Amino acid sequence: MLVAHLVLYDPGVSFFERNRAAVVAALERTEWVDPWARLFLSGRRYVEDAWAARGNTYASKVKEEGWKGFTESMALARRDLKVSWQARPDGPEAASRMIGVTMADGDPGETPRLWFDRVVAARIDYMPAYGALINSLRGVLERSTEVVQHLPRPLVPAGPVGDRRQ
Repeated sequence: MLVAHLVLYDPGVSFFERNRAAVVAALERTEWVDPWARLFLSGRRYVEDAWAARGNTYASKVKEEGWKGFTESMALARRDLKVSWQARPDGPEAASRMIGVTMADGDPGETPRLWFDRVVAARIDYMPAYGALINSLRGVLERSTEVVQHLPRPLVPAGPVGDRRQ
């Protein structure tokens, strides 16, 4: 367990992130690794590959080949993470990663909230899922501020939420 934790979560850039293709290839040749774990790590690898292809720049600055690599890798991540979750719906890891995949590459009927609910059904205290859900709501919250600024004054509450003074 300690080795797995160090491979996946060591400080800075993890061993897995630096060597993701080699780690996944080695796991595919290892019979004693549970298939759900192999698929989870493969899905995680493809998420990392997608962001490496796209880069961390503004969407408007991403070149066509960056979007192509991003889209292809996210599709592979979705495939592997969904099958991993189907094999182990009692584990929160794959469902938690699917929150981000759904934000980047949503299938009809799938939302970050759907995957968050699946995480909570498996393990209510899996904190990475809470961060991923909050991240998924950032755009909605930013847009809601813009919407409130354009509402007619009588519809905008005066004072803090819940303050009923006129």
